[in-house]
Amino acid sequence: SLFNRLTERRKDTRAEYTRVTPAAHQSTSPRLLLGLFRKMYRHSKEQGLTHWYASMEPPLARMLLRYHMPFKKISAQVDYYGPVSLYLGDIAEMEAHLAERNPDLLQWFRKSRGAAPPLEA
Repeated sequence: SLFNRLTERRKDTRAEYTRVTPAAHQSTSPRLLLGLFRKMYRHSKEQGLTHWYASMEPPLARMLLRYHMPFKKISAQVDYYGPVSLYLGDIAEMEAHLAERNPDLLQWFRKSRGAAPPLEA
């Protein structure tokens, strides 16, 4: 029947869309994170902002540090839908840190348009 054929097709199609691949090979998380920080950086520079104030979970702070984007922890950890701490980022300090340790990422942050971010951490 037509219903059976449509149901079978839907099952086949669903299997294609729900297949999970290993995250290590398919993760876009660093690209999304760096893309967001690039937008924040460019907006901050245009607006004359000098610091970022953020509430972050420890894994995010560690990931940013891996990319040589230092944030200083300025509060104790609290439970706010999970463990978070307050952090302060000095944009000039971040630029100096990136210039020394990850100049390709700093150059990418400063470009108006560009390819994917350099992901070497």
